[in-house]
Amino acid sequence: MAVKDTEPYLPECLDSILDQTFPDWELIAVNDHSSDRTPQILAE
Repeated sequence: MAVKDTEPYLPECLDSILDQTFPDWELIAVNDHSSDRTPQILAE
């Protein structure tokens, strides 16, 4: 998943992904030089 300046939407997006019932998945998030808190949200 590519992300750039997605601070307002990223927590809800990640929560939605984590709430999925399929147990065998991997998410790779690539930060594209965000100027907001996107990298910190991903690190959390």
